[in-house]
Amino acid sequence: MVGRNMIAFPILFLSILVGCGETFDESQAYLPEESPKTDLVDHPTVVLTIPMHDDAVEPTAILRVIFSAPMDMVAAAAALHVGCSGAEVRGNLAWDTTTEVLAFAPFALLPTGECQLEIATTAKSRDGVSLAEPYGQCFVVVDPAVDCKPEGC
Repeated sequence: MVGRNMIAFPILFLSILVGCGETFDESQAYLPEESPKTDLVDHPTVVLTIPMHDDAVEPTAILRVIFSAPMDMVAAAAALHVGCSGAEVRGNLAWDTTTEVLAFAPFALLPTGECQLEIATTAKSRDGVSLAEPYGQCFVVVDPAVDCKPEGC
């Protein structure tokens, strides 16, 4: 019964628009412009990084990236790049049990100065969906013996 009502409605609606005894001229029909195709895929995103953008950290800092969805561990780890003063920083990677939090522990102390944390769009969720855009942010490594900590000297 529902199927008949759904089919009958457009026919009834068309007959009301055209009127009795008139023919329907397709060239006079109003057809809305096709809406642009939008990306309906729910791309994973970087929700938070520790340190956050422009934070000051000590050379012993462990970096963390929190994603909006469980991630493909291999693809996301390969997409992570950490660099300080133009040199790549290498380290150990570890995931939490949800595969939403990736921790990066450098093999050596981070050098003082400006550092970058970047994640390429090759990082993808467990469902195979990649980041829609690359992620990048900067942080500063300070020498605690020389520099003041953010909470004061």
